[in-house]
Amino acid sequence: MLKLKHLFNNQDLAFMLLQNYHHSVFSKEELSNFRISANAVYKYKLEDSLNYMRFTPYTADKEKFLIGELNYINFLSNKEYNVVNINSSKNNNQYERKNTPWGEYLVTSFAKAEGIKANTLSLSETHIRDFGNALGRLHQLSKLSIDFDRPDMDNIFTNVYNILENYNAPSSAYIELDLIRNYFQSISKSKNNYGIIHYDFELDNAFYDSLSKAYTIFDFDDSMYHFYVMDINQALAVDVKLVVAF
Repeated sequence: MLKLKHLFNNQDLAFMLLQNYHHSVFSKEELSNFRISANAVYKYKLEDSLNYMRFTPYTADKEKFLIGELNYINFLSNKEYNVVNINSSKNNNQYERKNTPWGEYLVTSFAKAEGIKANTLSLSETHIRDFGNALGRLHQLSKLSIDFDRPDMDNIFTNVYNILENYNAPSSAYIELDLIRNYFQSISKSKNNYGIIHYDFELDNAFYDSLSKAYTIFDFDDSMYHFYVMDINQALAVDVKLVVAF
């Protein structure tokens, strides 16, 4: 999640950053469809095609992890896995780092995939099976991949610890954090149970094309190194303890 000062609609900033890409937007007022959470995402048109520009304040770690995310998407695409296309900037880059009056930002853009948002489907057994197959193939490819610069679960635990420290959390919070961290660190890791995962593998992060009967996966911003079961848990939207026990 971005800091509160970044959690507002800044169409001036969005319109300025959009100039790094080919587009068919003539005024900032056209950038009225957006969402802001861990980053800002604005929809925009290039002729008749819909695209998504994503940006976030620059830090060295964010740039490193962004490069890792884009490399992961490119890897999956090269393996003929259905992922959204990364739009090249006018400078023919897959991301841009830009100074603005509001600070320095990292900017990327993605094309809309073919089909409809999968969370709008009236799900059949076939839809559910194919979604599970998409997740299974993602993990299969992860086992074959090289290492990418993405966070791992230890990075997340460190970040949580720093947040607790910054807000003078009670000792009970640190005890809970240690319990969870020690539990996950006690599990033996192998290429069969641990690797790079999507970490937000849900129907609202997929498009479904009824012609090809295939899902296209997007939003790899949370991708990280963790146990594969975490993706299964997210896809099923059930309590992780039940999945682990199963």
